[in-house]
Amino acid sequence: MSGIFDQVKKEIPVFTDQIYDFLISGDSQEMLRQYLETQLDAYTKDTFLTTDYTTLNNIVKKYNGKDKTDTIAIITEKIVQNNVNKEYYHYTLLVVFMIIVFIILFLKQSVFVNSITLSTKTSGKPSTDSLNLTV
Repeated sequence: MSGIFDQVKKEIPVFTDQIYDFLISGDSQEMLRQYLETQLDAYTKDTFLTTDYTTLNNIVKKYNGKDKTDTIAIITEKIVQNNVNKEYYHYTLLVVFMIIVFIILFLKQSVFVNSITLSTKTSGKPSTDSLNLTV
């Protein structure tokens, strides 16, 4: 049995030369390149997930951004502006509420003053009954 291995061992340089000649020939290089490309494509498809960027692209388009980073800056600026507007809204509501309270107080006081004036004009002096008015 050792005779077969000795024979193969002696012919290894011949096999190597034949393999080398086959690999450097033009036809085999193209076949080898196509084979490697096919194997690489299969490996990449099986290894890496495809990511759907449709939602991201829609958000970038909606806010007129150039890319993800630019769109994040635009959205952040809109949030800040919205918070500022919200503060102005709260201050405006407070001022309107205070104006309404002052108007109500002014109207109540003017009704009270008018009732006292009417009661003094009719009797000449303020009466104690006219001070117990309900408004």
